[in-house]
Amino acid sequence: MAENFQNLSQQVRKTEQELQKFDAQINQLEAEKKELEEKLKDNEGKIRDLQNENTRMGPRLATINSQLPRMKSQKQNLDLQLRQLNQTIKKITPGIR
Repeated sequence: MAENFQNLSQQVRKTEQELQKFDAQINQLEAEKKELEEKLKDNEGKIRDLQNENTRMGPRLATINSQLPRMKSQKQNLDLQLRQLNQTIKKITPGIR
């Protein structure tokens, strides 16, 4: 009888120790879950901010894209004028250089 009681007592202690380990693991997992939920919340906020910024930048990008062909054309015209001016300078001042 005493031996059965001793065996039962040992089993109870082992079970209590295992329960303590499980409680510690549960507490650790809950802390990790809380940390991940906070990170998720932060990332969701960052995503919203980026989406808002993207929405604001859309019209600006459209404006730039619409102006780009005109500016390229102006640059080509200026490049042509610069070449013509350089040729004129060479003709006018052949001996200076």
